[in-house]
Amino acid sequence: GGLARLGARLLTFKDHVVFERREVMTAAGGPYGVFTPYKNAWLRRLDACHLASHPVEQHVSALAASPLARGVPA
Repeated sequence: GGLARLGARLLTFKDHVVFERREVMTAAGGPYGVFTPYKNAWLRRLDACHLASHPVEQHVSALAASPLARGVPA
């Protein structure tokens, strides 16, 4: 693809979401079109592991610098 030609690669990581887009789908394998059935399926998938805290200290150096580190823009 285009990134490979530029000598770059795209890495995706699950971060601030509990479930990614394709992790909670209808029985037919498609996305939900109505919120309540989606919410119910989302809650059925949720377990204690999803709610537990996880150590992040080892990954802090990989975070992008906050634009607010230079101060709040005027």
